Amino acid sequence: MAKKIFLGTAHLNNSGNSSPDGRLVEAVYSRDMVKMVREQLEALGYEVFVDYEPLKPAPEMQATTWKVQQSRELAYRVKVINALADKYGPDNCFYVSLHCDAAAGEKAWHNAGGITIFTSRGQTNSDKLAEYLYDSAVHHLVDYKGLMERGKERGIYGRNQSYIRTDMTDGDHDKEADYYVLKNTKCPACLVEMGFQDNKWDVDYMLSETGRYSISRMLVDGIIKYAGTL
Repeated sequence: MAKKIFLGTAHLNNSGNSSPDGRLVEAVYSRDMVKMVREQLEALGYEVFVDYEPLKPAPEMQATTWKVQQSRELAYRVKVINALADKYGPDNCFYVSLHCDAAAGEKAWHNAGGITIFTSRGQTNSDKLAEYLYDSAVHHLVDYKGLMERGKERGIYGRNQSYIRTDMTDGDHDKEADYYVLKNTKCPACLVEMGFQDNKWDVDYMLSETGRYSISRMLVDGIIKYAGTL
């Protein structure tokens, strides 16, 4: 069976997280990047599903507060992904959800930066997917690495920042977290933070043509290399 690729976005509500100057809205940016990655994958012959597409509309998505709506939205996305995993078999598919990170909740600039690849806790096939994404990031984000090194000299980034944020305590590069869409999906799943929406140079990079292209190529190459192992 041909491998099925599931992509996910951060939010559906555009009033959610954004950069302090409002130029980058996480919900909009993640949808744009999902579209870009999907088009590249489909051009290569892969079948791609997006976790929010069935929401047109979904009654359980109706809510009066952002917090409640977000909770229902996450549950619905997992419901969609798990239905697809049941249909095609969890060993024949995998899920990559695209987000933007933030150092703090307030609308202010900070000096944290970098791309992060998260999985659920423990050793699973999600860790293998994350390693392919990490290797692809090393290859494709050379321009971003240079940008960060220059930014450190100007105080835009803290001296301890890395262009790919990792945790090697369990022997691989991914960070582990109890994110809902990672804990509760039946197939291998990673969540990729594509940069920090409260770091000005990260925002400039993510919104640039160069940044969009480099990030999308990193995602596409990592995805297709992992798909080739299934």
